[in-house]
Amino acid sequence: MKKILVVDDEYLVRVGIRSFLDWEQHGYTIVGEAADGESALQKIEQYHPDIVLTDLKMEGMDGFALIAASKKRWPGLQFVVLSSLDDGENVKTAMKLGASDYIFKLTSKPEELLKILDELPCETPSAPLETMVRKNRSGIKWQLIRNAAQPFCPDRESLQKEFQQLGLSTDFTRPYCVLLLDPGSDDNRNGADQNAPLVKYALENMAEEIIAQHCCGEVYSFTGPLLLAVLQQEDFSHEELLDRAGQAFSQLYEYAQRYLGIPLLGALSPCSCGMDQLAALVDGCRRTLRRPSEVIPGQLCVARGEMRPEIDAVCRSIEKDPAQSLSVKDAAQQCHMSESYFSHLFKKETGVSFVDFVNRQRIRHAARLLETSPLRVGEVAVQVGLENPNYFSVLFRKWKGESPQEYRQRFQKAEN
Repeated sequence: MKKILVVDDEYLVRVGIRSFLDWEQHGYTIVGEAADGESALQKIEQYHPDIVLTDLKMEGMDGFALIAASKKRWPGLQFVVLSSLDDGENVKTAMKLGASDYIFKLTSKPEELLKILDELPCETPSAPLETMVRKNRSGIKWQLIRNAAQPFCPDRESLQKEFQQLGLSTDFTRPYCVLLLDPGSDDNRNGADQNAPLVKYALENMAEEIIAQHCCGEVYSFTGPLLLAVLQQEDFSHEELLDRAGQAFSQLYEYAQRYLGIPLLGALSPCSCGMDQLAALVDGCRRTLRRPSEVIPGQLCVARGEMRPEIDAVCRSIEKDPAQSLSVKDAAQQCHMSESYFSHLFKKETGVSFVDFVNRQRIRHAARLLETSPLRVGEVAVQVGLENPNYFSVLFRKWKGESPQEYRQRFQKAEN
């Protein structure tokens, strides 16, 4: 199995190469990506690839310096240049530095790249079993998660060992939650059935890269067009995991719209423990995505599972109108409970305190207003029920990790 590192400062190019073909079926695996030469050197040191596909013009250390530095340390490392149509002189320079070949990154076909790679003298022997597993890793992952999501699994302990043997981060013996991703409704997909497998493969690659930036999780191809990510709670609280998952989904939603043209939907389950809980968590996410009242474009839905009707009614009311002035006392009276008992029960049922739940809904609504409206920050604060703009900014930074102004500027820059 030949290992490949992809180096390009354009995210779309890196995703495109990962999605170019089913690498493992052809004896290759992409072990990492880098956006510049300096980080590429670190990845080479870490992953020991056989082949580097690299752009030449990058900020910081460019492709020329990367090739020259790498050839001194790893003479046998093979480089294939990702070239533009007008890059002839640069390609010649790269070849003199030690590059083996080049390919036009925007116009070449998969079979052309495969032919170049197959002719490179960098085959490393692998054990037959290891080769078979790597070539079929995607299929094995799909089968493992499919078996784990069955309501009745005869030997969950042995199945968990198979996840570990494949080197997957999923550990059902520790707290985890499920993120279910759906590329839009059936109506939105009907026109793109021919490209559905390619779109799903590209979306899976995007999800793997983006989720890894925010939390510990493993992405699986699931039934039909669905993707399933199992996120480990690790050392942070459920509230922080929920926030990290929301940030990852927002970024993935943005990229799916921009690069793939699909209206991505997502639902996050409560945290649980044990493989026997997986089927119920997935089912809860499915039910949530089927309820139009709970699906807001660009926002991650939170599947609460089964909960007491009074608490569920309060949650739905807040999600529908987060700007309303609803105190703990008001909510407790609606549920015919004392404040202390309501507060205890609400956190037990939802995993977060009442105040945090309200604030999170307000900040999610505020984020959408910052993205879609010309309202000033102070006006957005009022729209979501927070009269004090300074307090609003503090809350926004707490949940989003940046100020409202920074969030809007980043979003507008990404849109442009």
